[in-house]
Amino acid sequence: MSFFALITAIVFGSLSLINAHKPSNTNNNSLSSDVNMTFIFLVAAFAPKALQKFAEIKGETEQTKENKP
Repeated sequence: MSFFALITAIVFGSLSLINAHKPSNTNNNSLSSDVNMTFIFLVAAFAPKALQKFAEIKGETEQTKENKP
């Protein structure tokens, strides 16, 4: 799922760059929504993995505390 979110962020980012360079694009609100969607998908791609890593580290430290005599 993270891989699909990353690919979607790349696609949204590419499309927003292409649309930003079109001379007919005068709507700045559209550009900001494209950037927001790209950022949201990037967070969706990387945040769960980072949270999982922190949870694993915390679980390991709690487990070692319980095993000490």
